[in-house]
Amino acid sequence: MIARIQKRLEERETEGGFTLVELLVVIIIIGILAAIAIPLYLNQQNKAKDSAAKADLATIRTAVVSAITENPQAPSVSWTAVDDGGETTITADGETSTAAVSPGNDLTAGSVTLGADDPTVAITVTSSTGTSFTIDANGTITEAAAAGSGDSEL
Repeated sequence: MIARIQKRLEERETEGGFTLVELLVVIIIIGILAAIAIPLYLNQQNKAKDSAAKADLATIRTAVVSAITENPQAPSVSWTAVDDGGETTITADGETSTAAVSPGNDLTAGSVTLGADDPTVAITVTSSTGTSFTIDANGTITEAAAAGSGDSEL
């Protein structure tokens, strides 16, 4: 019986485990890695939202150009505003078509008068990050950053 108890005590001494200090060091390292990774992930999400807004601009511009091409006699082409995604209605000489706006993005209503020497086209989409993007007749996209960060051309 005593031999069994001694054998059991010897087995316990050979069993290894982690000390509290070792566990704390691992937790601290994981915390540091998380503190680095989370802001990078959030920044990538904002870039994706802004890219969706730019894609919406290209889609709406294509739909407006298509409406102009299909109805060259139309005096103007207009589009409706959209809040938080959905579909905009593009109207040219009574003919309508639709174009999708991504969820979270807002489209400002507008129109272009055809037949003018220099038609002014400005389609504006605001992403869910608060950044506004505008595309002109030449396809140039300009960005108006949220919170007064200034304007920059892309």
